[in-house]
Amino acid sequence: MYLIPEQLLPNNQIEYAYDTCLTKKETKNILQDIFGSSLSTEKIEGKDVFICSGLDKKVILLTSQISYLGNPHPIYKKRVQLKKWFLDIFNYASKFDNFDVKFIGIYRYRDNVLFVDFEKDKYINKKMHNSSAHVYTNDLYKGNSNGIFTKYDKNKNLIHIISKKKFKDYILNNEKPTTEEYELIELIDDFNKNHFDFNKWIEVQNAVLEMKNNNFPKWKECEWPAFYLEYKFSCWTILKYINKYIKYLNNEFKNRKLDFDISFPNSNFFGDLKASDIKKLDAMLNDAENIEYELEQYGKLWYLIYEHDTIKDKNLDNYPFTKKRLETIRIFEPDYKKRWRTFIFISLKSESQI
Repeated sequence: MYLIPEQLLPNNQIEYAYDTCLTKKETKNILQDIFGSSLSTEKIEGKDVFICSGLDKKVILLTSQISYLGNPHPIYKKRVQLKKWFLDIFNYASKFDNFDVKFIGIYRYRDNVLFVDFEKDKYINKKMHNSSAHVYTNDLYKGNSNGIFTKYDKNKNLIHIISKKKFKDYILNNEKPTTEEYELIELIDDFNKNHFDFNKWIEVQNAVLEMKNNNFPKWKECEWPAFYLEYKFSCWTILKYINKYIKYLNNEFKNRKLDFDISFPNSNFFGDLKASDIKKLDAMLNDAENIEYELEQYGKLWYLIYEHDTIKDKNLDNYPFTKKRLETIRIFEPDYKKRWRTFIFISLKSESQI
């Protein structure tokens, strides 16, 4: 089965189409259009590389094309594969004080061109063997909208998405994002990096017990992966004293009949947490009327989507982990008789998409 990936247009609309191939000549034309006479091509360590010359430095641009990961990955997930010989160029440039090296992914679809800068330290430490980084359609959208957008991917690699308009200043003048949105994203990155265990299986009985022991009101819910995520997010906001920036709403906002988990008080808008099976191509959102109301009132609504691998209890003999869940609940409520839900997840293993 061939999946047709998402592609981003200059006006931020989505189309579904296969990736377009970017030749070396086309890459040079794109960069020449941006840097003009500041761009040159030189042979270093046997490779032709692009060099941008500024007032006091030269920046070597080592480029790769951004493309869809392929089936069975979600259609919004893209990557850039960094070439092993990039390390040779980096080692050469390290000998000179006025040289810098950038690992740049280039996204092009129709007239839309975006750049992704992958902070190189982690890749250098890995010696560039089969190194790659992931970027989502939503990341490209944020870069296209804001000029510069920064995030950590699921492997904690720092990446910057830059629009064509901003790319020259970014490379030669070290321009960085300073928007309020960026500051919020930096906070959320702290949760992702330091307060949630990614790439690790979580058993239902451990999650239920942890939520109960910390008085989380939704500890008995059948859809426990989503509520465990909410619980961890809530603990983080309390621990970091950041409620004026990001606040978990629990049930206090339900009086307005709107089902959103997060508010951003200083920025005056709302968001929602979602735990979504990585094998699904879409995620269940909120009621359409509520979404329209939020967009009309506040101009935007953020979804923080956390994907997870799952093992479903219905695929096992005798529903062992459904039994584990009920046994855990009955430690505290011996008469609990909630109907079994045979599709209960027994485990999850997550990655984040912001």
